[in-house]
Amino acid sequence: MTPSKSLFVGQMPQQEVAAEATTRSESENLNERMEKLEQLVYQLVEKIDTKASVAAVTTLTAIAVPRVAMKAETDKDWSEIPSEELKGSKARGAADEKILRSFQALANYNDNVAASNSERWYIGNVTLRQLSGCNGQLVGDWIKRHQLSVDDHNNKYGLGQYHNKGRGDVTSVVSW
Repeated sequence: MTPSKSLFVGQMPQQEVAAEATTRSESENLNERMEKLEQLVYQLVEKIDTKASVAAVTTLTAIAVPRVAMKAETDKDWSEIPSEELKGSKARGAADEKILRSFQALANYNDNVAASNSERWYIGNVTLRQLSGCNGQLVGDWIKRHQLSVDDHNNKYGLGQYHNKGRGDVTSVVSW
């Protein structure tokens, strides 16, 4: 019979008791060290003079001003921008509008210009990338957000992901 099996219920082997005591003392030691570190940080903060505070405020202001300007740029209503101006824009909000207009142009072409499926284009990442000029990651994110509309249009004509294979660049036929 092993020693651990001969113990009464509720008794712990001495090794386990010692390990638990060691763990407790390490934990208490760590807590004490953390408290001392916090005190040091508070003391350092109090020692910072007003010159450093002014420099910090100046630095924060310099960082915040461009962000405010960038925010104003992204709040722009891109739907009102003419297509030629939009195509040349690299601003964040412009990408969504470029991809939307590309989707609308493809859907319009498929609905009103193409006479049969042999002339229609599957709307996916590649075609929207070619038409919009945006990178594939942005296009993929846009498609995920508008998956229902994209799928509905492609399913309306039974267009699958390989439908455009070997047809070349969509920009030779469709533009916005």
